[in-house]
Amino acid sequence: MEKDPIRFLAERPLGKLAKWLRLMGFDTLYESDVPKRVSKDLLEGRTRLTRSRHSYAPPSTQHAIFIRSDHLEEQLRQMIQELGLTRKDINPFSRCIRCNDILYKVNKNEIVWRVPDHIWETQETFSACRSCQRVYWPGTHTRRAGRIIDELMNSVLRTN
Repeated sequence: MEKDPIRFLAERPLGKLAKWLRLMGFDTLYESDVPKRVSKDLLEGRTRLTRSRHSYAPPSTQHAIFIRSDHLEEQLRQMIQELGLTRKDINPFSRCIRCNDILYKVNKNEIVWRVPDHIWETQETFSACRSCQRVYWPGTHTRRAGRIIDELMNSVLRTN
């Protein structure tokens, strides 16, 4: 039996955490990106991430996690530990970090005018977002983020 996907709603003070959860492949809505009038279906089944003790007491129908630290690395470590995340739960670089939509592979020739010349000449693999049209490629930022995710996972696995 397949697990339900892990989905989040991050409150305003947790913008960096929201970005990194998206980077790790999790469907993460960021409160400031969500319109005031939004479908209940869009919010249903999401774990609310909060830094506010006042909003931590969730309704019985909504799960919430109080994020204890102000530091991103500790926030990510807490998420991995509390949710028991494993490498199988993570699908890095599969979501747009700007708008949360799922990325799709694009042919290099389709994006020739959308990336700097140097990038087009040196990269072979590209992904794009259907919603905001942002283009991604595996550059130094991808390798750095991948190392950070690996180090976090390894440190949590060692302590458990």
